[in-house]
Amino acid sequence: MSSATTIAVRISLCISIMTLPMPAVFSAESVAVGPKFEDYAVTIRTEAPAGLQGNFPDLPAQARDELNTTFADGINFAGTATIAVWGCGTGCMSGGVFDARTEKWFEFPFAIHRSVQSDSADKAFSFRHDSRLLIITGLCNEERDGQFHFVWDGRQLVPLDAPALACLSD
Repeated sequence: MSSATTIAVRISLCISIMTLPMPAVFSAESVAVGPKFEDYAVTIRTEAPAGLQGNFPDLPAQARDELNTTFADGINFAGTATIAVWGCGTGCMSGGVFDARTEKWFEFPFAIHRSVQSDSADKAFSFRHDSRLLIITGLCNEERDGQFHFVWDGRQLVPLDAPALACLSD
């Protein structure tokens, strides 16, 4: 077989392979996209939180104001908690969790900045009232860009993956 014929056969074979249907293993549905809110479902507390009771000296004034505003909408996270988020600079968001059941405040140990993955800082935090899962997308502490998965255990955020663990250690 001449070299021209060999090249023609190889090209023909490549074209044939490229036109074959892709197996289901490579379909978009089969690609894991991380934890799902449903995997961390909780029962939702029915009564609305009364607001911040007592003196919380460690709670920043901005957090207290944002929490009281957010409380008007009721529980928004993990069945018994409220996440409050506020700006900490241009394209920067920080916040924390107030658990109405324990009346404890947990401030996020990181700040999230707008990134390529998150077109706005407002979309950096994804959470639901009926799930303990918190998904954060952005630039963590100006160090790591990506998506970070945490689960609320009633006292703190527990990292679910290596990027989330790295975000906590920056």
